[in-house]
Amino acid sequence: MKQTFDKKGTFVFGISVALASIGFWVLYSIYDFLSLNQQISFLFFNEPLQFSDALLFNISYFSFLTRVLVIAIFILAALTIRKTISSLQEKNQELVEIQEKIQHNELLYRMLFDTNNDPILMLKNWNIYKCNRKALSFFGFKSKDNLLSESFLNLFPETQEDGTSTKSTILKIQKQIHTQNFDIPPLSLVCKTGDDKHKPVIVTISPFVLDKELFCQVLLRDVSIQRIYENEVLSSRTKATTASQEKNRLISIINHELNPPLELLSTSLQQLLTQSKETSLQTPIHTLQKAQESLQYLSKNMEVYRTVETTTKVSCQKEPVQLHELREELEKEYKPLFQKKDVQFSVRCDGEEYCLILDRQKIYQIAAGILRNVLHHTEPSGTVDVHIRLIDILQYASPSHTLSEETQCTFLWDITDSSKGIPELLGAQPFPSVENSSSDIPKTSRANDLNLNIAAKLIASYNGTLLFENKSSKGCVFTIRIPNIPLLLCPTHKHSPDSPVSPVDSAIE
Repeated sequence: MKQTFDKKGTFVFGISVALASIGFWVLYSIYDFLSLNQQISFLFFNEPLQFSDALLFNISYFSFLTRVLVIAIFILAALTIRKTISSLQEKNQELVEIQEKIQHNELLYRMLFDTNNDPILMLKNWNIYKCNRKALSFFGFKSKDNLLSESFLNLFPETQEDGTSTKSTILKIQKQIHTQNFDIPPLSLVCKTGDDKHKPVIVTISPFVLDKELFCQVLLRDVSIQRIYENEVLSSRTKATTASQEKNRLISIINHELNPPLELLSTSLQQLLTQSKETSLQTPIHTLQKAQESLQYLSKNMEVYRTVETTTKVSCQKEPVQLHELREELEKEYKPLFQKKDVQFSVRCDGEEYCLILDRQKIYQIAAGILRNVLHHTEPSGTVDVHIRLIDILQYASPSHTLSEETQCTFLWDITDSSKGIPELLGAQPFPSVENSSSDIPKTSRANDLNLNIAAKLIASYNGTLLFENKSSKGCVFTIRIPNIPLLLCPTHKHSPDSPVSPVDSAIE
């Protein structure tokens, strides 16, 4: 179309110039015919000139040169005008194309700006100048006017997660921009959203100067999902590290527990081999029996440890346990064992009028694990004191106020011995913890006893804690703390068929 138009335009232009030149020639001939040239010709030739002579023949050399010169000037002027118009048309076409490209690019930028999935803000003097639709929904504004009236600093809390001031961070960026340093690294900040929650975002600030005014384009990329994935990966790594530490600890426990019976077996076998046939074999046989019992007890404990370690929630069979019965059973079972080793053993219990709803078997397993450890490591002529008490009772407990299972308390035990303690563990800390699970603890350490670790696992399964502390003089203190234990009052007498049923009796039934 453009070439056709150029050919037609050139053809029309050539015809127009030719007609204009012929027209000028004819007009000039008329002028010669009517002008003084005709009079001069009449004087010289004594005859009048015809119009055809003025049109076809030159009356004078001056007239011919004048016609040719004027027509040439006219043609040159027409060509110059033609070229100028053509050049202007080309420039105008280029300007139109540039303007169309600018409009097209502006439309594309506007589409990208408005349809971007990340909030985008345009700042002028650090006030919000423009924004896209995502920014409105992200920050919880219903109209652009409300957001455009906000300051950029108001979109963030006063302090960030690491405790730094948001205002000081923005001021550092402003100072950097004012020094014409536009190379700003992305910022990891927390911003306020429409649901009054704080979301982590990566803020990218791109300053630019337009008409001697400073603008900043701010892109906020929501990294909440990414942060969740990072936390999950970190949690998985932590679990893997903890599992590895638990595996190493379990290996240390097994080695610690297996070494004594294996040494007994080895000693007994050597005695059997060295003793003569006439010598009595009762002593080494008795030693072998003790080693066998130790190995059987170890096998049972390892099964309990595996159950507690692999089960996320330990099943509980709740039943009422009276504190005075607990004290009596502990004295009955463990006092002969401690007396046999010449160790003074005592059990104190505060609030024996109360009754706890808990798993009796698990409580005895916890007590057995710690007391057997204490018995093994306390020297003869030593002392072991067990103090049982209740704290943090949520309701006022008195005979005039009937208690129910909604009444809860914290079950607290203190087991104090006069042993050498655990010198590998420093200070007062939970047992076991990540700090005392390191491979620096010797395999023969008391902290690797299987009984003690089973008790700690059972306590942790009930959301309780086992605290350990070395005494300054001699021995150590193990504190068992189990919260949220249902509490009842012990019955003072058996009820008759007509008497009301007490809370404890109804729980037992």
